[in-house]
Amino acid sequence: MLYSVRSLQFLTFLVPSVQCVVYSTCSIHEQENECVVADAIRNNRENFHLVKCFPEWDSRGNDNSETDHVGPFCVRTYPEKHATNGFFVSCFVRNGAELNEPVEKSKQKKEVLVPESKPLAAHLIKILEKKKRKREAELLEANKRSKTLH
Repeated sequence: MLYSVRSLQFLTFLVPSVQCVVYSTCSIHEQENECVVADAIRNNRENFHLVKCFPEWDSRGNDNSETDHVGPFCVRTYPEKHATNGFFVSCFVRNGAELNEPVEKSKQKKEVLVPESKPLAAHLIKILEKKKRKREAELLEANKRSKTLH
């Protein structure tokens, strides 16, 4: 099944009009996240590059040699840290693409930062904080019920 997902994803890169590809999952598994991104960039490096999604977000993807160190370009959440089931986001941009907003290239590192993503990131953080509070309240209530039964 994962092979089919990877094949479908690679087909997206072959469409000439595609300027940006966002790959996102509701998974915390490296095989479904960073490994897929690493395969995609290996096979499409001549036409696409990774951009650093939500640069101000502190929770990044896994960074290791097995995944060609794509982790710092990706966003990742964890159930225990962000009160979610976990999700993952990566973004590829076609080399030479003219996007609606300019893309700033870092001279110190070969990474691309997408500007003006702070309002969206702030909105996502508010949603995550609300979910975290709700989950904490549910856990507290479940803990109280458990103590009552014993």
